[in-house]
Amino acid sequence: MITHRLKFIIFFLGVLALMAGAVGIGFVANEIYFLRPPLDAETMTVTIPRGATVREIGRLLEDRKLVSSERLFVWYARSRRADRKIAAGTFTIAQGTNLRAMVDSLESAARSERLVTVIEGWTLRDIAVSLEAQGLFSGHDFFALAGEPPSLLGQAQPAAFKGWYPFLAGRPEGATLEGFLFPDTYRVFADASVSDVLEKLLSNFGAKVGTIARDQLILASILEREVRGDEDRRLVADILLRRLEIGMPLQVDSTLNYLTGAKSPALSLEELAIDSPYNTYRYPGLPPSPIGNPGLSSIKAVLNPQPNPYWYFLTDSGGTVHYGRTFDEHKRNKEQYLP
Repeated sequence: MITHRLKFIIFFLGVLALMAGAVGIGFVANEIYFLRPPLDAETMTVTIPRGATVREIGRLLEDRKLVSSERLFVWYARSRRADRKIAAGTFTIAQGTNLRAMVDSLESAARSERLVTVIEGWTLRDIAVSLEAQGLFSGHDFFALAGEPPSLLGQAQPAAFKGWYPFLAGRPEGATLEGFLFPDTYRVFADASVSDVLEKLLSNFGAKVGTIARDQLILASILEREVRGDEDRRLVADILLRRLEIGMPLQVDSTLNYLTGAKSPALSLEELAIDSPYNTYRYPGLPPSPIGNPGLSSIKAVLNPQPNPYWYFLTDSGGTVHYGRTFDEHKRNKEQYLP
């Protein structure tokens, strides 16, 4: 008798559990898929702050009575991997909206965009100033990931990024991203992070340039700052490559200007006396890093230089390049074309 009664109780409890489970499943399914706002449903404006976690968003929606359960919202958003895709912004949501429609709206909501242009030859500092002026983020935050140029004498170390982009694999430890931020015009979200923007620039470098020897990239960055025209770049590339071959100093102003942060067309005696590997008047060979972010034309010039008989060159105030076979010819060009 006891055994029969016990079996009945177990059976009864099992039926109740199944019924409760069915009700629970039905409730969840209704909340996610079938719930529809009535025609006269009240709409509410909800502002999701930048950086809010999915749990904070769920709590906000529950407080506004737009979802019945913060936990259910969090579970559903995570189950469809939407927890990292919900954008910050202001949304209008009708009461009675099911979770699927709500998350779809939060995930695909239009975000304001803006155009960001990186000009050929710009340095990390130039890029940081431009992005900060546009209100995207601070220069300090940019340098924290991209690294600081030597002109700022900063201590920030760049993010590795090496595992993401094969062309960064040979970058010296602690080196900045100078040279790898490809000049172009980019469309970015107004709330883009530093990492978002850097990834766009680096991905474009990978697509347009790919893997390139560090020495070639450094030389391309020098060409970008020294001469303007495509043909001049190919001629000057050949001159500088031949100087490197015989151990002759490059003697270019742009490397010292990069170090000091100046843009002087004529270096002073004090600047020429600076003891730094960026002083290519005192130190033969290439400087330690790229001195800017070269465009594709300068990179192509290094890869395909134009043989010529010249050893010297200078650029006048109008941008015209004058070449000399000997140092005497170069001195005459300086007297004639430079103030």
